[in-house]
Amino acid sequence: MDEINQLLKEYLVRLPQPIQTNILAGHWLDELTIIKKEYNLNEEEIDNLAIETALVLFGLTEAETFSDQLKNLPTDKIPTIAETVKEKIFQPLKEELAEIKQKNNQENELANHLSTLPQEIKLAISSIETADAIKAISDKYHLHIDQAGELADEINLVMIGATKPDRFINHIIKRLHISNELAQDIARETNQNIFIKIKEALQRVQGFDTENSSPTKPLDLFTQKMNFLFQNSHYHYFFH
Repeated sequence: MDEINQLLKEYLVRLPQPIQTNILAGHWLDELTIIKKEYNLNEEEIDNLAIETALVLFGLTEAETFSDQLKNLPTDKIPTIAETVKEKIFQPLKEELAEIKQKNNQENELANHLSTLPQEIKLAISSIETADAIKAISDKYHLHIDQAGELADEINLVMIGATKPDRFINHIIKRLHISNELAQDIARETNQNIFIKIKEALQRVQGFDTENSSPTKPLDLFTQKMNFLFQNSHYHYFFH
């Protein structure tokens, strides 16, 4: 369970800040408590509603299909309950949920692109060695969890050819909110410990020059862990 909670926290910090705040402050749970009373829902029904609401907030399902997922609620109440949740919880976070959806679409496109890459690149992206290298770099330069996630994303984008090597430093400056000097140091470490080890494969992907350059964890695993968490936790205990 500790591993699941840690994965949950790591994923949470990568959500847009307003959604993080809503989740951590329990505002969505407050709204669900009101809905529970208003529609006289039992424990099983409110648990189902909480699970589906959380999945939308985490970007694992979409608000547009929310009502279709409410299988264990009274059929005659589903339309009005779904509209209430959308109005009270999803609508105030409309822009942030759209941002998550766009990012998910981009990740799906990248996943499709991944299948066309050299085997050496695929192995590097998913390898424990690469993950350990990213963690070592993050620890050395005292990066926060969210910064480490952004760094991992950018490293993967370079490896799959979606980001040009000469843009790597500028990208991590913006995404990690760090100085140019720190970005240069991180880029140098990344080159020495990750990129140079797969130099030939990177060159095939995008003409990569390791002398001048300076996995995100698969969602499948996280989704499995989330499912386990949701199946074994009452909604009042989420995120505590």
